[in-house]
Amino acid sequence: MKAVLEAIAYQVKEVVIAINASSNAVIEELAVDGGMSENNFFSAKLISDSRE
Repeated sequence: MKAVLEAIAYQVKEVVIAINASSNAVIEELAVDGGMSENNFFSAKLISDSRE
């Protein structure tokens, strides 16, 4: 399960990088809701990956 959550967080990071590189809009903030937001590991991983 941990590997799946890590992969999702990494994919989110890659999408943000692609959007920032291909448009004038820059994503500065992410909002997470639903069941995944209740998972502390996922939330921490997403924050960590987003700062790199």
